[in-house]
Amino acid sequence: MNLYIFIYDGCALFEVILACYFLKNKYNINMISINKDLVQVFEGMTIKCDEFINKVEISENDVVIIPGGNIEILKDEEIIKEFLELCVSKNCKIGAICAGVNLLIENNIISIEDKEKYSINNIKNGDKYVLAKANEYVDFALSLGIICDIYKDVDDFDETIRFFKKFEEC
Repeated sequence: MNLYIFIYDGCALFEVILACYFLKNKYNINMISINKDLVQVFEGMTIKCDEFINKVEISENDVVIIPGGNIEILKDEEIIKEFLELCVSKNCKIGAICAGVNLLIENNIISIEDKEKYSINNIKNGDKYVLAKANEYVDFALSLGIICDIYKDVDDFDETIRFFKKFEEC
């Protein structure tokens, strides 16, 4: 199973790094972009992409994460809509944070009403979407873990919360 992180110039990588850390034991992580081998993220780093989105072979139960950032540069990119529609048709789980949520709305993948329905406050196992605000990146990662069923049991989930949200030693 694969985890695809859609990156683009100016995307906020910090919003999705913890989610990658949580999901890396269950998924192969792949950085994908529209058409650039090297992407300059908001934090000033240059990230090498593993694949272009038109070459990605999406499978059922893969996960796609869309970080926030300057999505204006992605306007009118039909390939994004095609990719996202393919993800939906393959029953992928999709996580979007900050402006990544707007990218889903602009491409008619979700509605404005879905922002609350799939927010981190309402997420449950079996959902296909996790949507979060920029400052909710810890809860975003925790919620992706829920829908991806990565926690061994309630104790494992509680320990993750204690360590990453409450800053307690475990």
